[in-house]
Amino acid sequence: MVDQLLTGEADVLEARDLREAYGIIQGSEAYAQHTQLISNAPELYDPEVLARLLAGGDIFGWEYSKALELRHSARQSIQQLLKRYGLLALPTIPLSPPQLDSRIEDINGTSVETRKALLSLTSPWSVLGLPAISIPAAPVAGLPTSLQLVGPPGAEAQLLRVARELQEAQNPTKGN
Repeated sequence: MVDQLLTGEADVLEARDLREAYGIIQGSEAYAQHTQLISNAPELYDPEVLARLLAGGDIFGWEYSKALELRHSARQSIQQLLKRYGLLALPTIPLSPPQLDSRIEDINGTSVETRKALLSLTSPWSVLGLPAISIPAAPVAGLPTSLQLVGPPGAEAQLLRVARELQEAQNPTKGN
């Protein structure tokens, strides 16, 4: 199957909007899920996690509703893209692996919150509920990299098969 891969570039115009929708939907739903425990025992949360959860409580209903509408329309256009290509392959993160304590990273001269950067290429697929897998890829400048594969709903077995084939092609002596 790996030798049959069609390569090309596809624009996912909704990607930036989907990242924002992810933050709104995930933030609002996480806050709703944790409200009681936050009220009763906020000390159980890491301060950064608690701050993110509390920020979810500031999301307006209209913002949440708009994010759900965007997710619905994006699902339809992404379905068309996946019908055409079958699977999408793209980097898992847009930067070299950051230091564990990093909170700000530089991406092409722009300062970006590390957490947001790390989620930027995976959150669109998460908010759409699409199956995805990340696999090791060839190192760049001696640092590890990874590739994510994204498929249509129900394509988990296909993703695992392609991921295994890609890994075997990269490391032909392992796993055989």
